[in-house]
Amino acid sequence: SPLILVLVGKTKDKSMSNLFLTLHLVQQLLHRGHRVRVSFSCPDSTPLSEIEKHFFQLSGSENVLEVVDIDEGFVDLDYSFSGEVVTVYLVSWKSQSESLTTSSVEFDTKLVAPIKKVLDMCSKALSVKKVIVTSCIVTLTHEIDNSKTYTEADWNTSSSASYNSYAHSKTTGEKFALNYASTEGCKFNLVVIVP
Repeated sequence: SPLILVLVGKTKDKSMSNLFLTLHLVQQLLHRGHRVRVSFSCPDSTPLSEIEKHFFQLSGSENVLEVVDIDEGFVDLDYSFSGEVVTVYLVSWKSQSESLTTSSVEFDTKLVAPIKKVLDMCSKALSVKKVIVTSCIVTLTHEIDNSKTYTEADWNTSSSASYNSYAHSKTTGEKFALNYASTEGCKFNLVVIVP
């Protein structure tokens, strides 16, 4: 059965909302007969054992090959991509430098570095055919208008490195990923979903 890699970055706070989202995603993948490898960037105060036990309690968890801790910058990715990984899900990625008071150019450079590393690895792993990015409403707008229907044409243009850097990091990262996937020679398709 196809091998799916789920890469999970740290959340902005300690709410562990990324764990809830990832558990739901992995459960759906297991129901569809996929094998799953989860690389989870654990919060500093939460040991991996506390994270992985949730995955091994899922129905069909015999197809969860493993849950491994991975650093926030996605440095040690080679192991995650071993085997015939065909699809990569990116969940809750964000900048390592959100709190930096620095120039917008420096901020954006540091922001996209871990994202670029993931996409480069996807490109090098010839088995990867699709990358799926879980987005966030803040990439569409800074202030939600409930009377409006948002589409892929909408982008958050009011946030910046110095104003609502979280939303800016999400938006910049997603735009970078889309541009990366549209370049000639990119070997995978990229899809963005807003849960």
